[in-house]
Amino acid sequence: MAESGKTLEWEAPEFAYTEKEPFWFLVGGLVAILLLLFALWQQNLLFVIFILIASATSFVWAKRKPETLTFKLNENGLRIREHDFYPWSDLKYFALLVAHEERDRFAELIIRYDRKLNPFLKIHAPPEQLDELREFLLRYLPEEEYEEPFTDAIGRMIGF
Repeated sequence: MAESGKTLEWEAPEFAYTEKEPFWFLVGGLVAILLLLFALWQQNLLFVIFILIASATSFVWAKRKPETLTFKLNENGLRIREHDFYPWSDLKYFALLVAHEERDRFAELIIRYDRKLNPFLKIHAPPEQLDELREFLLRYLPEEEYEEPFTDAIGRMIGF
């Protein structure tokens, strides 16, 4: 992370990636087949369609590797890449979390913003710069505790 004037800038992957072993896909496929059989037994065509779409999407996402993104904080707000901008007025608070496991090389900056669906931005940040990042953010936003939703814990447990 570099500080130039009143700007903090760093690069990090867009999400934590875990390499999936063939066994992961085997188990996922077996679960999908069991759910499909149950849906067919129940004669629930909508559930069958949902399982097919969800399984295909999960397998595609499991293979997707993260892009490296550039993050910039300045007196106007947060910029991700060159085209995503969040002004301070749209942001409510932040939380900083240390890495969950040894596989995570980055800490997590969580920012709550003014949005009903998925109201949290989760950004990787270099752990050695957390104090500097906290000091900068406190100029513009309050820091609050963040409790990880159960769905995030499950996603991390299955490798997402």
